[in-house]
Amino acid sequence: MCLMSSPKRLVQCSAHSKRSNDTTDRLLPLSRPAPASHGVRAQTGGLLPTTITTATGAGPPANCLEAKDRCLADATCNVTYRRLEACTPARTRGPSPEPETQAACLEAALQLRGSALAGCKCQWRMRRLLLCLQAYWAAHPLVSHGDRDPGVSPFEDPVPEETWTVVDRSKLEQLEAVPEASWGPMDPCLKLTSLCTLNPKCTRLRSLYGAACAEGRGPGGGCAPHHCRPALRGFFERAAEPYTRALLLCPCGPGDRRCGERRRNTIVPSCSYQPGDPDNCLALWDACLDDLLCRSRLANFLTHCGSGAPADGCPRQKPPGSCLRAYMGMIGTVMTPNYVSNSSAQVALHCTCQGSGNQQEECQQLEATFSKNPCLRAAMEAQMLVHWRLLPDSSASDFPEPGAAGASFSVITHQGVPGSGAQRPKPWGALPFPLLLPLLVLGTP
Repeated sequence: MCLMSSPKRLVQCSAHSKRSNDTTDRLLPLSRPAPASHGVRAQTGGLLPTTITTATGAGPPANCLEAKDRCLADATCNVTYRRLEACTPARTRGPSPEPETQAACLEAALQLRGSALAGCKCQWRMRRLLLCLQAYWAAHPLVSHGDRDPGVSPFEDPVPEETWTVVDRSKLEQLEAVPEASWGPMDPCLKLTSLCTLNPKCTRLRSLYGAACAEGRGPGGGCAPHHCRPALRGFFERAAEPYTRALLLCPCGPGDRRCGERRRNTIVPSCSYQPGDPDNCLALWDACLDDLLCRSRLANFLTHCGSGAPADGCPRQKPPGSCLRAYMGMIGTVMTPNYVSNSSAQVALHCTCQGSGNQQEECQQLEATFSKNPCLRAAMEAQMLVHWRLLPDSSASDFPEPGAAGASFSVITHQGVPGSGAQRPKPWGALPFPLLLPLLVLGTP
């Protein structure tokens, strides 16, 4: 095993990097190189060449897998890419690298910048996604020693026409036609999430993650987070977005704690989170950066939702629903966010900043990326408002009108969101829905 670093980046190299039987562990990315235009001075003091390798093929590649194939078809690019495949990130641990190893890996990274991989991206729901992400990070190495910036999103932007995902009102009317005695009392979240039972694929995927997150799958009769999270992620990746958003972003009336509990339990926090006390937020962030998929999803979240810092503002020129998709992409990773309680729409990471020492401020900034992110908050509230307006009159009457007394917080409507562009008081206090299948999979075919 070998190590390498540039003045700002650190990469750990391994000639045979096959670790564990977790797919994400076997696909190993890199660290970001310095700009190639002027060369890079390694710790040895020498100026590394910025020779680039051009792969064969006409036109831009469709994705990073196609770009990788083009690169491997070119003899020079092939050698460079194979050399980089042996390099893996070592941001937070490991001994100091040897200067000659640093130079070898850095030079290879610089050369690859001129290949077809340089401008490639991956599609959000493509097959062989992890292999595509591996190819992307090989050409876009990132993550320096101790640096917690995940880099630029490896995913293509959603198409501009994509706005706010909604369910079919006719399906809600189907539920309204069912006698209440057959279902029991139905709060707004139960009505919206029960739509999943009308779709065979949604029902099947939801049943799979319900079973994977059930008690009795883990040691001692408990649950197994390492089974639960992939199944949970699979649901949000493969089920149609109108259904997944209805589950996760359903509106609840003021004081409706049952509705709030239902929504908060959508991700089965009792199993999708590790048992015991929450991890430190810095450690959780580092664990995400060390995981290929989580790092990619986190980079995408920051690209479309921003960091939450007031000075950063919201990312511009992004489709209205892109922040929500990026947020939901974090669910099922080691950094899964969720609602903080049954009576609040605030979301946060399952972590703490206690014991952060002189990194307390940095820890709080990372935690605020989710808990105090105005772009995410506005996007969630706007989608909930869309869902609220879809509810039949009998359900919508349970909520105070926008601006009425009792509204708990405001909804910002913008860029294609129904309503005016002004801020509107929002009539609910956010809450989730439990994936407890006996409660929600109600007589699904």
